[in-house]
Amino acid sequence: MKRRAARRVPGRWAGPMAGMKMQLIGASRVRDFTRALTQPSLVRRLLIAQMLLLTLLWSAGAGYLLSQGARPLLDTRKLYETINAIADELADDPDRRQRVLDRAHEAIVEDYDAINDPLPGFVVQQHGRIVYRSPKAPDFVPEGPLDRQFPLRLGGVAYVAKTMQAPSGTRTTMFARNQGWNVFITIYSKGFYLLPLLISLPILVVPAWLSIRLAMRPWSAVAREMARRGPQDLTPLAYREGHRELAVMVEAINGWMRRVSDSSERERVFVADAAHELRTPLAAMLV
Repeated sequence: MKRRAARRVPGRWAGPMAGMKMQLIGASRVRDFTRALTQPSLVRRLLIAQMLLLTLLWSAGAGYLLSQGARPLLDTRKLYETINAIADELADDPDRRQRVLDRAHEAIVEDYDAINDPLPGFVVQQHGRIVYRSPKAPDFVPEGPLDRQFPLRLGGVAYVAKTMQAPSGTRTTMFARNQGWNVFITIYSKGFYLLPLLISLPILVVPAWLSIRLAMRPWSAVAREMARRGPQDLTPLAYREGHRELAVMVEAINGWMRRVSDSSERERVFVADAAHELRTPLAAMLV
């Protein structure tokens, strides 16, 4: 009885096998990517070191600015001169002076928000009496030296104040909370010092990586030369570029290969001498 030939269905397992193969390839790629991330890398270490150094420098600068408290705002001499000039020019029109100085105060605190409340303020004096007081500014002018900052407490809050006097005798005393955030939120720009750090770090990653890769080219050249050598090639490396960091390693490798070559040569001479010494008695015995 003839056996019936088994019918083959070529495409029956093609779909599942192809899917399984793609899954294995994907898993292999994931493993390779994970291994590349976890494997120690000198390039990655140098890149991280550069980014950490940049962050440290920016942090040190930001820390210094935070330690300044309200000093940068109160040291804006032109601001005092402008307020005193407005008060002098509009001394005969109190209503207009009030409106203009209100607008000036709004411009000063424009970039401040709720976390800085109470906001900076100022008091203007003419002929010994207060002619203007910004919102939330104190009703009195504390005694303090001219053109110098001095600390005070108002309502349990630490302030720094400074008084400057115009040639006409008009005085402006400015008050600001003694906290570091006054440095970052000034009449110029909010976040002026932090934005460069946030923007520059991601952008500098690629140039830093490229610069490190270029700096590592001599190391790669030495590695390729070592890989091309056979097991019997113990001649010194041909590296002659003179980089100090790499020259030390190349010199150590060449010294090691010289010692191995000398040891191999001594072993070869010893084996040759031993063979000669053994060959002479054996020849005499055979005779």
